[in-house]
Amino acid sequence: MGNTERVSRGVVGFGMIAAVLLVPSLSEGMLAGLSLLCIYVVFTAITSWDPLYALGRTFRSGATPVPSPATAHPRDDVRPATAVYKKAA
Repeated sequence: MGNTERVSRGVVGFGMIAAVLLVPSLSEGMLAGLSLLCIYVVFTAITSWDPLYALGRTFRSGATPVPSPATAHPRDDVRPATAVYKKAA
């Protein structure tokens, strides 16, 4: 998570806390849900780790990414096709 996302989550989270504290006409259910949501948003902003995002990355990590040609290195352990090797005795 980058700094921009952390700051934006912090601002949104503290705005939600202000709404919980300053708006007296919220129902109890709305107050509880908004409180839990703002705790989650502020927690992820402070720790810079989002458990839901990490869980989604776990499920998407099944496919291995193909490296770009700029970062790909030839393997040193590849044997040439014309080499003749002796069998082990």
